[in-house]
Amino acid sequence: MFRGTSTAPQATFPSGPPAAKMAALLLRARALHLALLRVSVVLVTLVSPEPELARGVAKAPSALRFFPDGLRLAASWLPASPSSVEVSRAVFYSAGGLALVGLFTRPALLAFGLAALHLFALCQLTGEVVHDMHLVWLLALLAASPAGDALSVDAALARRRPSRRRDPAYELALLFARALLGVVYFFPGFWKLATSGLAWITSDNVRNQMYWKWAQWGGTPPPVRVDLVPGLVEVGAACVVAFELGFFFFAFAPRARRPLAFGGLVFHQLTEVFFHIRFASLYACYTCLVADGGRRGVRGRWLTCRSAPVVAVGAVLLSAATVQGARGATQSYPFACYPTFAHTLGPEMPDVRLVALSASGEVGGEVLLPRVARSQSDWGMAWQIAGLWGTPASPDAVAAFARRDLAALSEDPAVRALRESGRLHAVRAHLAWQPVEPGRLGDPPRLGSALGFVPLAP
Repeated sequence: MFRGTSTAPQATFPSGPPAAKMAALLLRARALHLALLRVSVVLVTLVSPEPELARGVAKAPSALRFFPDGLRLAASWLPASPSSVEVSRAVFYSAGGLALVGLFTRPALLAFGLAALHLFALCQLTGEVVHDMHLVWLLALLAASPAGDALSVDAALARRRPSRRRDPAYELALLFARALLGVVYFFPGFWKLATSGLAWITSDNVRNQMYWKWAQWGGTPPPVRVDLVPGLVEVGAACVVAFELGFFFFAFAPRARRPLAFGGLVFHQLTEVFFHIRFASLYACYTCLVADGGRRGVRGRWLTCRSAPVVAVGAVLLSAATVQGARGATQSYPFACYPTFAHTLGPEMPDVRLVALSASGEVGGEVLLPRVARSQSDWGMAWQIAGLWGTPASPDAVAAFARRDLAALSEDPAVRALRESGRLHAVRAHLAWQPVEPGRLGDPPRLGSALGFVPLAP
């Protein structure tokens, strides 16, 4: 039943002046806890790089746009022009500013979330999904909740006195936020064991995972070489799996939430140092753990006029995130399983390399062009071109990618020498396997299958 003008008995706080003051303080604290989540989520979304990345996607050749699951049906109508991106950016920053200060909080959160949904969707078209959709989920949840009842201009202007009735909307919103974070962590841990078993922990897998990441960021290892300490990487791997599997359950234990948040911060700092994996947008949402909304949880009647939208939106979000997590669908948007790193990796990493061809079409002195420095989104695109996501790239995509790499190498002395000597009339793109162990990154790669032949303009 909804709580409106019903005359049914309501859960109230004890009577008397001291009890009334305590009731008001508790209600304000619950509103404050949810408002802290609003501020942290809105702030980290506002400073995210996706709005700028969306500009680059809008200007990129259409052949280099790859639609993941969930966006393929939207391929024909998803606005991807530079002008549409600028409109969404204007809405994004203006509505985000209003949501941050809490002015017209719910409409601002709704507009902000829709603009983020569009801009973040464009960032998924580079070949590998950017796992930032938890921000869109939480913005939708906050838009359905009374997140503007504290720390907001709306609350200051309204000057409402808090009701003495216990409002479950605050606690339910925080509960769903914790559950969504729990799903984000749980399924990567589950798929590690389901796919590779204990070998994910006990083999050289995690050491190779580090080497892959170091190679993607230029090959420089961190100052502390944990990979050289016997057994340390394996212990760390076991801790990773335990943390991911346990997060969901500890998030619902009031006494464990703050230690869990601290452990999560340590976990992400270590992965940033040793794997160059930065997930600040995820641990910035830990305010739903630190500000827990009370230790007693939702008591009494939980479905009211104010809590019904929270329950409806939260149930949809949690169900969709759980389904995609159970499927292990990492390449999907706006719902996906977060990166699992589930497959054990070897000491070689795939890349796309170009071989210079002479005018006759033969290999021009077996000239392998230099490696291209790639961003994280560029690596996703390279693996998409190589067909590692299961779908072979089109000839147009291979050609556009090869020309993109050549443009990045235009100032390289070796490439300039080939052009000036007339030995760069075409290139052939190859799947290549590059050794990634420290000290071997400069070794010649092992060339695999040819991906495409790309003639160049004279």
